[in-house]
Amino acid sequence: DWRRTARTGVAHVREYEALKRTAVHLVVDTSASMAVGSTARTKHDLAVWIAAAVGLVALRRLSPVAVVGAGERRVPSLPSLSRSDLHAALEPLRAKAFDERTSLAEQLDLATTRAERAGVFMVISDLHDPAALAAIRRTSRGHDCAVVHLVDPAEHAPLRAGVLRAREAETGRTFLASGRRALVDLERTRGDLLRSGADVLRLAVDRPFIPPLRRFLAARGASRRGRG
Repeated sequence: DWRRTARTGVAHVREYEALKRTAVHLVVDTSASMAVGSTARTKHDLAVWIAAAVGLVALRRLSPVAVVGAGERRVPSLPSLSRSDLHAALEPLRAKAFDERTSLAEQLDLATTRAERAGVFMVISDLHDPAALAAIRRTSRGHDCAVVHLVDPAEHAPLRAGVLRAREAETGRTFLASGRRALVDLERTRGDLLRSGADVLRLAVDRPFIPPLRRFLAARGASRRGRG
């Protein structure tokens, strides 16, 4: 700092700290269970739409965005401030696949390992990967983690039938289930996610989703500013 050095007669060195933007990693599940649905809009449709919307919001706030495929499709996963890169990463994920296996836990662990510094990880999935919860817990230890849990009416409401034979979309495993009980225990899943350190938003594909998503993002932004 030449001016201060000349004024005081003591050498002063000015140090600059580079501005660091928090990267946002969107982990999008495109496995078979996301494509199967009992309504016109599937979990897969909603996942891609949410990833695009959240990605554009992050770019508007000058946060670089990376898209991570959590099925069998691989997309470029380096954080970028380019809107074109966001669209290019989402394009291979748009088509539904009814034979795609899940790799949510594997890809989430890989993405967190590659992250150069702490960032935001948003998992958009129906959480049918048995190892997903443990991977989310590991991610939450070093990153800000949020989960958008997508559910179909056939999963969270009783089917009002007797005993039925069902097949898991990703693994092909068949099992017997009671039509009087929901296939997924939503409150237990929510509790497990909260205890793992992640923020949770549950969205049903047959209900309006934009207002709750907007409130969720706004609440997260307000809480982060409050931590200032």
